Amino acid sequence: MIDGIPREWTGSTPAASVRAATATVRGDQAQRPGLELATGEGLEGDDHDGHTVFSSVIADLRAQVSGVGGSTAVPAPPAPLVLPGAAAPLGVVPVPAAGPGLLGSPAAGPAPAAGPTFVPPAPPGSQQILARTCVDGHANPPSRETCGSCAHVLVGDAHLVTRPSLGRFTLSNGQVVELDRPVVLGRRPRTTRAQSNDLPRLVAVPSPEQDISRSHVEIQLEGWHVLVCDLNTTNGTTLLRPGQPPRRLHPGEPAMVASHDVVDVGDGVTFTFEGLL
Repeated sequence: MIDGIPREWTGSTPAASVRAATATVRGDQAQRPGLELATGEGLEGDDHDGHTVFSSVIADLRAQVSGVGGSTAVPAPPAPLVLPGAAAPLGVVPVPAAGPGLLGSPAAGPAPAAGPTFVPPAPPGSQQILARTCVDGHANPPSRETCGSCAHVLVGDAHLVTRPSLGRFTLSNGQVVELDRPVVLGRRPRTTRAQSNDLPRLVAVPSPEQDISRSHVEIQLEGWHVLVCDLNTTNGTTLLRPGQPPRRLHPGEPAMVASHDVVDVGDGVTFTFEGLL
């Protein structure tokens, strides 16, 4: 038998166990006069088996069976959930978030090795050109022996450099335009080279009498040379060079210019080239 439970109880049904317990109690009654059992008189036969068992006896049986089947310990309730930033409930000590210097924080690794130096590409529109440079780094045409900017002697062989400004021109109204890229000049200039890598600068000039075309002339940069091209205008373009008679430019044919050359586009508007290399 199991400790405290008769052998015949272990394989019987709950009703049989109750009847056995009742018989045991009746046996105790015989030994202890005065102990009375409540009978089922007055109750319908279908509601009980003819014997009434004290609730204390049933409680003892349940306690014994529970002791055999397993532990009756109540599991501990789960720890309360504490949201970040919310106050911890009473009796709960908040755990600080992991940070530098705390247990479990990742150790700082070595700094990544420096990669190769990145050299940015030339900006859009910049052109490469062969040049000789002086000790100050001024670029000059390869055919020169002295620097056109500082007069220092040029050293070394020619090499590719980003094309510098090839000079400038000054309009009759005082406006100065740098020749670091091509230029289209006219009453309302525009360019059709939308996909070109060397987009021209647009320079608008006044023309009260409408003698100047919308896009009148283009100043082109070819290598180290500066050229002027009439853009098939109605009234034409005139080149004035010191010591020579005026020269009317042929439409669509570029003409090379030099410092001090003057171009007349009509309606009193002229511009003069200066500082060409």
